[in-house]
Amino acid sequence: MLYETMNMSAAATSNNNGRIGISLIGQSAPAAALRRMITLSAATDAPLMLTGPIGSEKRDIAATVHGQSDRSAAGFVAINCATIDHAMLSGSLLDGALGGSVFFDEISELSPSLHNHLYHLLEARNVRIISATSETADGLKGKFGIPAELYAGLSVLVIPIAPLANRRADIPLLLEAHIQQLPKEKRYTFDQPALNALCNYDWPGNFDQMRDIVGRMAKRHARQRVSARQLPPAMQIRDINPKGFDALKQVSATIIIAPGFDLQHHLAEEEAKYIVAALDHSGGVIQRAADATGIKRTTFLAKMKKYGIERITATDRIG
Repeated sequence: MLYETMNMSAAATSNNNGRIGISLIGQSAPAAALRRMITLSAATDAPLMLTGPIGSEKRDIAATVHGQSDRSAAGFVAINCATIDHAMLSGSLLDGALGGSVFFDEISELSPSLHNHLYHLLEARNVRIISATSETADGLKGKFGIPAELYAGLSVLVIPIAPLANRRADIPLLLEAHIQQLPKEKRYTFDQPALNALCNYDWPGNFDQMRDIVGRMAKRHARQRVSARQLPPAMQIRDINPKGFDALKQVSATIIIAPGFDLQHHLAEEEAKYIVAALDHSGGVIQRAADATGIKRTTFLAKMKKYGIERITATDRIG
């Protein structure tokens, strides 16, 4: 999607997918700090930059800032910087945001030819500029060529967003919030060992990965109580008791091969499990998953195709 326009009231901060500030839920220090910074940022018109890892709900946070601001009665336009061009940015695209807010997602991907136009938007002050990036300040100004003056204009205010790995205490509440947004017939619960494993997991794909996992589990375990063994393999690793390895050795010493056992089929099944586990552990980033398994990206993709692992399980991103 190139861009998205929406009208919001001060009391309505949900996006078109119906998620209502899920990233703001929680009792951890990072969650409290995020809510406090949103309130402070909403009270001003200064340009705001959101910084944080991929999948950290920056668009929803930008919409929340807009929804709590004096500009909430006007439009909110979200722009994908990777796909916007000069004609679009110079035309009627921003008409829906006059008096409101414009969100530039992944500002590092904005074409250098549009930098001057962004300068003009900042100077005109007829919209509030909110930008987002997963890059560092040095990366934006160096690798991605954002001029220092433009960077300074965009980052008058900065809200750093913590990764989910820094909000482990909030994981149960966040999971429950996602599950409650499912249709009633698709909802489910986790037993305590499963919750322990999920709280110990690093969530490299952050909220995007959590939303994907909740949806996938709903397809398999609707109206069930999910155990740790039913979680994706990569999420079970942290919940393993180290003492269990001794028991595993004892079991391996007494394995009995049943008649008709197909070793090739068994190995293929195990390989498929590891491919899925690598994808889950990397947050769906195929290059990271390939690196983790020590094989080339093209080979990894071929194995995904071989085992019928759909890309809905892992977005084909390079990161």
